[in-house]
Amino acid sequence: MQNRFWSPASFVCQCGYGVRRLFFRHGSLACRHCYKLAYASQQQDVITRKRLQASKLRIMLGGLPDIREPLPAKPKWKHHRTYNKVRKELDKLEAPIKTYRFKKPLKTQLFAYHIG
Repeated sequence: MQNRFWSPASFVCQCGYGVRRLFFRHGSLACRHCYKLAYASQQQDVITRKRLQASKLRIMLGGLPDIREPLPAKPKWKHHRTYNKVRKELDKLEAPIKTYRFKKPLKTQLFAYHIG
């Protein structure tokens, strides 16, 4: 009997491990461990990670990612309980970071997966 949660790797990296995703860089293909790639959230400090997470939640609610913008009204297809849960999470994330003055806005590339 085959385990339905196990799925085989699609590719074999140059290091010999099976991976699902290969990255093309400098004319060759390799996994993210070989190229020592990091996720976007791993490259940020604690405050910027909270800001990024709050921005993603704002987009999920249908608003703009900037924390200075007012929160959007509840979308008609979203339950009150879910909307209130996200608002509480936003309040918890944004309370400590509203006092900071950020020099640069967040890169729009970070939201490419969430918008679309």
